[in-house]
Amino acid sequence: MIKKVIVLFLGLLLGFTIASSATTIDQTGNLLNNGSFETGPSGLNHLIMGHNIPSAADNWNQWDNNGGNPVTTELITHNAIDGNSALYIEAFNWSGVYSLDSYHSPGWDTSRQLTLSGWIYVIEGQAGLHLGSNATGFEFSLSTKIGEWEFLSITKDAGPGVINNEPLLYTAYSPAKFIIDSLWLNYGSSSDHPDATVPEPTTMMLFGIGLLVFAGISRRKK
Repeated sequence: MIKKVIVLFLGLLLGFTIASSATTIDQTGNLLNNGSFETGPSGLNHLIMGHNIPSAADNWNQWDNNGGNPVTTELITHNAIDGNSALYIEAFNWSGVYSLDSYHSPGWDTSRQLTLSGWIYVIEGQAGLHLGSNATGFEFSLSTKIGEWEFLSITKDAGPGVINNEPLLYTAYSPAKFIIDSLWLNYGSSSDHPDATVPEPTTMMLFGIGLLVFAGISRRKK
């Protein structure tokens, strides 16, 4: 009995510990400020709820397109794949967070084509990356999976308007809960993201779960 408990504990610990660890990607070439969601006004693991207010991540504001419903954000540490934290977002349809850099004074050349890419982990519903402006319209790339990391990328051509090629991290046709990490913005028609491979934490979490399954099988055989 003691051995079974130890195996179960080690399986959970291994899956959680390795899934919690992540390498830090060099941000050289990333046009976004705080695209890896490492800093926030209230620190880590602190919920922020509201509409048109600063989110849990520095340089990102919360926004709702359904009459001012609250958007919830949190810098979490247990599912990050780039650095120490990722951004959790919960919102009604077509709502979420937007980059303050692009909204007020873009930190990039708005006359050039841009590509936005990054990792999304949808817990419930559907969400994705949106790029564009009120003047030129928006393009978006939406999630297709639940419960696993997925790499998304979207390109938007330049156009008129001060608010141009604005990155939005929004839900889609219904309310959703999701996590965003390692967001990247660069010039051109393709992503320059330095790590577009499936995050290792997903594989190692499965290994940890495998230990739990093995323990269960061993128990049934006895």
